[in-house]
Amino acid sequence: MLKKLGIILLALSISTLLSSCLVSQKDVETSDSTDNFLRIYKPSDTINYRVQIHSSNDTEFGTLQIKWSANAEISNPLTLETYSVLKETTTLTIDNETPNELIRYIEQDSSDNPDSHGSIYLRAFDTAVTNEYYWLSDQLNAGTLERFETFHSPLPLSLPQPNKIDMSDFYILGDCTGTDCPTRAAFVSSRTFNVTARNQEVETLAATFTNAYKVQYNVTTNRETTTPLLDILAVCGGSGITTYAATLYIVPEIGIVRMENTCNDLSSAGTPPVTYIITLDNTSIPLP
Repeated sequence: MLKKLGIILLALSISTLLSSCLVSQKDVETSDSTDNFLRIYKPSDTINYRVQIHSSNDTEFGTLQIKWSANAEISNPLTLETYSVLKETTTLTIDNETPNELIRYIEQDSSDNPDSHGSIYLRAFDTAVTNEYYWLSDQLNAGTLERFETFHSPLPLSLPQPNKIDMSDFYILGDCTGTDCPTRAAFVSSRTFNVTARNQEVETLAATFTNAYKVQYNVTTNRETTTPLLDILAVCGGSGITTYAATLYIVPEIGIVRMENTCNDLSSAGTPPVTYIITLDNTSIPLP
């Protein structure tokens, strides 16, 4: 069996909160986004965020870092097909706790196709066991493994227009052999990516962005006890069904610059929601 990823779950729960007390007194520049294609991430790209987590009885602070490193080669355990993927490492540190890390392998559309250039696809999650991964499939106990879109590009140049995308459901599976992946870690469903506004002004610690996109991202997950982190939208609570309602502010040349995410753990009756907020602190990516 794959090793339990445990507390890493909370690490993704970092889909986030910005509060005025996080904003330092330093002057920040104003940056005007001009693109609508998501950045094609490169090895050594790094984004650092400040984090705040609010629950009914506590507030915690922390930092989140996402960095992309050199392309890796991973092999499909069913077909032995090799994929060239970008390694994406997310590290969350809450207060003075030991940092928690998630490693995902992503692909981006770098073609000249104007309908998909920059779209981000998730191929697999790393585990604590060398050369073992959690894989994605549209089937339970899958005989086939696939990639699934997590962010769509390009973002619309004008609104209103068809801008709501109902993304495919998928299982996260492990313990794959040459014919099957018998262990279900999670089922991710009801995913929608809805661009609701553009030309939004967003203040961060790095800059004030005057032309950001506002995106509503809703997700439902049904998680087993071994579920890995899923994405920046976060995983909170233990196993069971959790819903997320996230408002993302995206500057295409960088990515997410602010997120406000409300997480509801439906597996425990009466559990109050938890709100996560992140805001951009600094990045190695040039500002627009």
